[in-house]
Amino acid sequence: MRTLTSTLLAALVLLAGRLTAAELGQPQADLLAKHGPPQTVDARGFACYRWDAWTLAIQFADGAAARLEYAKAASLTEPDVLGVLTANGGQTAWTKTADRAWIRRDGAAATLSADGLTLTLSAARRPAPPVAAEATPARIAPPKPFQFTAQPPAPVRAKPEPPKSHFWLMLFSWVPPLLLAAFGKYLQKRQGLPKVFGPSDVIYPTPTIGPGGPPPATMDSVSWTQFELVIAEVFRRLDYAVEVAAGLGADGGIDVKLTKPGELVLVQCKQWKVFKVNVKEVRAFYGVMVSEGATRGVFVSSGEYTRDCRAFAEGKPLELLGRGEIARLVQSVQLPGENLWAVQTWLPAFKAAAKITTPTCPFCQAVMTLRQAKGKPPFWGCPKYPRCRGKREARLELLGG
Repeated sequence: MRTLTSTLLAALVLLAGRLTAAELGQPQADLLAKHGPPQTVDARGFACYRWDAWTLAIQFADGAAARLEYAKAASLTEPDVLGVLTANGGQTAWTKTADRAWIRRDGAAATLSADGLTLTLSAARRPAPPVAAEATPARIAPPKPFQFTAQPPAPVRAKPEPPKSHFWLMLFSWVPPLLLAAFGKYLQKRQGLPKVFGPSDVIYPTPTIGPGGPPPATMDSVSWTQFELVIAEVFRRLDYAVEVAAGLGADGGIDVKLTKPGELVLVQCKQWKVFKVNVKEVRAFYGVMVSEGATRGVFVSSGEYTRDCRAFAEGKPLELLGRGEIARLVQSVQLPGENLWAVQTWLPAFKAAAKITTPTCPFCQAVMTLRQAKGKPPFWGCPKYPRCRGKREARLELLGG
């Protein structure tokens, strides 16, 4: 628990150094001078700013900020809430009065919405008079998260212990393996067995291919990387321009990008045969859609979706494809007698038509370089090596001619 707390607090301290916040009672002239004019003004007359996954709506009264509404595409976390409260009077100035409500010593109130997406702060008294504006406008940013510096415990000097000899321990640790290996060699020589300590071939027979050849490929028999390629091929045959990365784990929440004139569709694939997709996975994918400016999103899973997933996707440009929908899509685009799950049959045509992008480094975001060590398969490495040791596995089926 102590390690988890220290890690969280360290992340908050790093984040705090980069961010600035709007405050209740801040003069309108001061706020506009610091952050520039609002990007939009909503129907209520609130000044709206947007950055990353955040939205801030400000109501001005008597020339100062009287109401702040912080919102995110995903639910606000506890560090997000603490950061807003800390930027408005300090975290210790607020007292929690209910499950989602706080009150400040001067009567200002803070309320978190039931869906956890919006935190509203309302001033209780007349804001302070305007102060001189700064000369250079700066982009508005989220409030600084709550900061805390943990004091390390005082070191305790341990009494030196006399050195111990491990000679006999090391000697006898080798005796059992040597005896076991010798006994195995003896049995192998006496009985002519190819394996002494492995499972019996009678209990676990070696699989053999029958006279009809290997069984046909199915949704469950392909690997998860081939599963993504099948979904990409389905949409390619539906006249979409397809973009996939040549490195594994290089999607950032996006497995396939689909484009048509005036349309950007993001696809995420989960080949889950046992687990159900929960609403957390779908909500995170929707947040990526919003940040990328996608017109539509498609979440594909060979498993099942929870009821909360279906409820969350309702009314949004987000489509959830389950096992039945996948089968119908594949059936609608494959040719007579063709098995689309046999990836190697159509892979050359896919590589010739699709846009296969070079992945970026997971640490510094530099465009990676394809490398190969002696006797090992190719992999993507960071061009800044050894200063940066970013590495990704290569998608071998998409490399080469």
